[in-house]
Amino acid sequence: MNLSHAEFLAKRRHVILQEDTDSPTAFTLAKDGFSQWLQDRFRHFEPSAVASIVWDMGLESESFRTWQRGRIRPLRDDYVPVGEWGRQGIDWLAEGMAAASSLGIESFWNHRISEVDLPHPLMTAKDLCVPHDSPRRLNPFKQEHPDWLLKTWWPQGLWNLAVPELRAHKVAILEELLTNYPLAGIQLDFARHTPCLPPGQEWEQREHATEFVRLVRRMMRTIEKNSGRPLLLLARVAENPAGGNRDGLDVETWVREGLLDVLVPGGRATAIDFQSYRAMPGAENIAIIPSLDGHHTPAGYNGLPIEYLRGVATNFFAGGADGISLFNWFIDRPIHPAKRQFLEELADWPAMRGRATFYAAERRGEYPWAGNYLYRCDDRPLPALAPTDTPLLVPVVIVRPERPARLDILATGLSAPTDLTAVTLNGVPLAPSHFDPARCDQWNTFNHKAAPCLPCISFSLDGMSLVSGENTVAISRRTKTNRDIVVQGLEIHQAT
Repeated sequence: MNLSHAEFLAKRRHVILQEDTDSPTAFTLAKDGFSQWLQDRFRHFEPSAVASIVWDMGLESESFRTWQRGRIRPLRDDYVPVGEWGRQGIDWLAEGMAAASSLGIESFWNHRISEVDLPHPLMTAKDLCVPHDSPRRLNPFKQEHPDWLLKTWWPQGLWNLAVPELRAHKVAILEELLTNYPLAGIQLDFARHTPCLPPGQEWEQREHATEFVRLVRRMMRTIEKNSGRPLLLLARVAENPAGGNRDGLDVETWVREGLLDVLVPGGRATAIDFQSYRAMPGAENIAIIPSLDGHHTPAGYNGLPIEYLRGVATNFFAGGADGISLFNWFIDRPIHPAKRQFLEELADWPAMRGRATFYAAERRGEYPWAGNYLYRCDDRPLPALAPTDTPLLVPVVIVRPERPARLDILATGLSAPTDLTAVTLNGVPLAPSHFDPARCDQWNTFNHKAAPCLPCISFSLDGMSLVSGENTVAISRRTKTNRDIVVQGLEIHQAT
């Protein structure tokens, strides 16, 4: 029996798994590379733990298209692995979807609004070091359509949604995919990458991005009517509406006009503004499933300790999430054991209660591949210099506070607990209980070859009560020191 659109949207999607499905490319070097790749896709989780998979061909763009059917043909076929598999007569998407369906997992297609250009053919990880201006990186479709591009941080330019011909071209690609494959829908991925409108004019030209979303929705409704099968439209957007506005993404209009079924906010951010999204007119008809990136992680947590992941998930679900979308979760080899464990726990997330958990203040930086708001986390509170005249105020969001045990402050320039003269949590003075001169910080690896060790002061929170939402830590420092004290990380740990 066919489900109505509303019934299809109401299905439980507790976990959506979105990955760069062209990884690891090493499989293509083997004679039976495709079979190895297909087996690897579903090796790392129990099928019951995942409701949906978003097929995200990470290097897919208008010039390196990845499917085998339809009128629009790929301009190049040397892309590894898809080009090689195509020459073998393998339709990777059809077979991947069939394998997912046999496990009870539905399939979506991810459309990256603007992708960066990687070397072709891509055979090994060493190819990624090819300079940006190398002929091997040149995107022939961008060369053919320079007037469709934005001159921005990416040397070859990013796609400009203000160009009507580009919008129509993208819709045609998505129409072919939905026509030729039994997908559950499309995800428009604005996180890959910004800007997608002329820099400095994003909000003024927001109507162009909105018109693109309208065109996609209109096309999908026509296919729904003709095929009798419901289709969902998802959109990866900023963690808060105001940030999206800075990128020219008028999500409020998209929701009010009923263009979207699912909002997928965030990526590197862990503080999602559910309240503002839920307050939008029409939001009662959409699901909100925040995204969490397991590769381009929130700064400071590249190691993804399971206690940290539990805190993020608890905040998401307690804040009103309808599920969690995990991006780049199994892209790296070997697979991080905490990622496996976290996915298993998400299948029954209330069981996380009572397990070791901590909540972290968000950090800036460590994501150079974006030009606007989305994914950059530039407005986060840390790192921050502890001034000598006024206390440093650091917020920590805990939607459902339970059994606080200790506060950890990691900072450069600390030599002893006495370097901080006063620390309060929601106005309550705290006394230091432990000093570690060199605690390993789970730093990101983009600009660091190894995780640094930072001094850490711990404060007991035994018997304290926290507020639901934003808890404020105030940090004062000694004035008689020649060293700068820069707070790098702040965590509130929960008792087990």
